[in-house]
Amino acid sequence: MTGMTTERIIKNIKRVMAIHGVTQDSLAKQLGVSGANISQKLKSDRNLSVANLFDITKILNVPLRFLMENLDDETDDNIKEMLIAYRFMDTQPFRIKKWIMDSSLALYKIYKSYQEEEKKKNPNK
Repeated sequence: MTGMTTERIIKNIKRVMAIHGVTQDSLAKQLGVSGANISQKLKSDRNLSVANLFDITKILNVPLRFLMENLDDETDDNIKEMLIAYRFMDTQPFRIKKWIMDSSLALYKIYKSYQEEEKKKNPNK
């Protein structure tokens, strides 16, 4: 993984933890490491191994590919909805996944466009 990707993953792990109310101490306990150890892993991309990342995705019930997404402009509610969609996708056969992803992406782009238009119409909201 590149530094940029790892930084994004760590940032997204922290965001998902905050949304779900998971503390570093509780994550550390579930991983079987100290709070200081997990704190260090979430500060430096050099300390986060693939095995650690796999374990964290299982504990948080988050697909790895979701943690690679750029979530900077997303609200917490949007992230919750995206997680539901990603989890659903993991249960579907590939051809259905492709159709759902293509359809979802198109709908998401329409939704974002609508939001931008609404902001232009009502800049005070």
